[in-house]
Amino acid sequence: QIKDAVLDLAAKIIPEREVTCQVNVGDNVEKGILYLTITGTSAEAGDDGEVGRGNRSNGLITPCRPMSLEAVCGKNPINHVGKLYNILGTEMSREIYKRGEGDILEAHVKLLSQIGQHNRIGYHY
Repeated sequence: QIKDAVLDLAAKIIPEREVTCQVNVGDNVEKGILYLTITGTSAEAGDDGEVGRGNRSNGLITPCRPMSLEAVCGKNPINHVGKLYNILGTEMSREIYKRGEGDILEAHVKLLSQIGQHNRIGYHY
């Protein structure tokens, strides 16, 4: 139902674009593996927030600008790609700004991943 609702909304907003949507990509119904929780949060599976969500890799809290809420300290980069994406996005933004030689005032980089899919990051200058 959620997938259909997202696809219907996308078709109304951007009818000229082909949109795909995946929901609960970590589920495997055939094997009985479903990522469901009683509370709806990851707290009951050991993610109790000890690292926190306020420890940005760049040290800034920017509520009126794009930012990641993913903390980087103490996280295993194999299981928490958000740690790597947070650092990579910052480095890419800095490089774009630097190569702009004063013509670029701001650079925002958004990175997206999906559980179970290989990450292919490539960019050209």
